[in-house]
Amino acid sequence: DVIIRFITSQNPLPNTVADFWTMVWQNDVTCIVMLTDNFENGKMKCCLYWPDDVLLVENLYHIKLREKHVNDHVIISILQLTNQQTGESRLTFHLKFLAWHSLLTFANFDNCGGAPLLVHCETGIGRSGVFLTVYMCASYILMNKKFDIKEIADRLKEQRERMIQTSGQYRLCYYIIINLLMMMKKKMMMK
Repeated sequence: DVIIRFITSQNPLPNTVADFWTMVWQNDVTCIVMLTDNFENGKMKCCLYWPDDVLLVENLYHIKLREKHVNDHVIISILQLTNQQTGESRLTFHLKFLAWHSLLTFANFDNCGGAPLLVHCETGIGRSGVFLTVYMCASYILMNKKFDIKEIADRLKEQRERMIQTSGQYRLCYYIIINLLMMMKKKMMMK
């Protein structure tokens, strides 16, 4: 079976940023996936909890932007997270997805190195559930193993209720997986 360690979370808010980064530190998270904009429909959905340069979080963590790569689908930031009490530093990838179809670009991204993948959206269930379902299905595909999308979603729901909330979110999972399979088939035919 495919084993993927993950943490889902609601978006960090101004009063939970220190807790968010403590969770990242305590769980050795090396990859954060952000599935919302900071503002949607004129309302703040997520505070700016990662730096464009440097961020000091309540004298607990010093976070420095090392690299930033931007394309039409995702913004990838490589952050250096330093624990102010111990002086220890770690690198963390922060991926801010700009559109649903961009989830296809993540299928081959595996810089978590066995660490848990931290996925967050507004509530930590809907979009996060779609992402994790697609990610797990893509993992099965890459290992040439059989899988059942609904079964994977149901297993996620056993760990966190309401991981996929709507029929539209289920349809999106199927749509993305079908497109991923078509992309892979096209690549194989080009070889």
